[in-house]
Amino acid sequence: MMAAGIAPGVNRDFTAMDWNHIIAAKEWKDCFDEARDMIDLNIDTDIQGYDIDDEMVTIARKNAKIAGVDKLIHFQKRGVEELSHSGHYGFIITNPPYGERIGEKDTVGELYKTLGDRYKMLDDWSMYVITAYEGTEKAIGKKADKNRKLYNGMMQTRFYSFMGPKPPKKQ
Repeated sequence: MMAAGIAPGVNRDFTAMDWNHIIAAKEWKDCFDEARDMIDLNIDTDIQGYDIDDEMVTIARKNAKIAGVDKLIHFQKRGVEELSHSGHYGFIITNPPYGERIGEKDTVGELYKTLGDRYKMLDDWSMYVITAYEGTEKAIGKKADKNRKLYNGMMQTRFYSFMGPKPPKKQ
């Protein structure tokens, strides 16, 4: 939505829209019209979404369609062991399993190790990981440049930032 200039909430109503004594209905309409005029779906993007679970890929496609950005994202069933890209200076943004479910604890460390191995092959990329898995940095094989504590529902998680180099300045 950011890439296409789609303002958050442009396709929904807000309770405050009924407070005509504070903001006139015409003001709301003008703001929404201006926001819609800024949308550009004819942009060139390289946004890819992967999951090993077909159902999650289907849900992601449906949500992208609802948001109006389905034509800007390539979705595919693919495991982390297949993570690759020929482009430079990209971003990996992921919320992998935390190892909280039965059966995951035995395999989640290997998943994070694989993620780290694949990330190393993308040597000029950055990676952002949200997880509650305590062995993240060790399994990935690199200390995060930043890590922030936050909550996913009631579960304490961490948001790890692994920063790649900045791209060269354009002339």
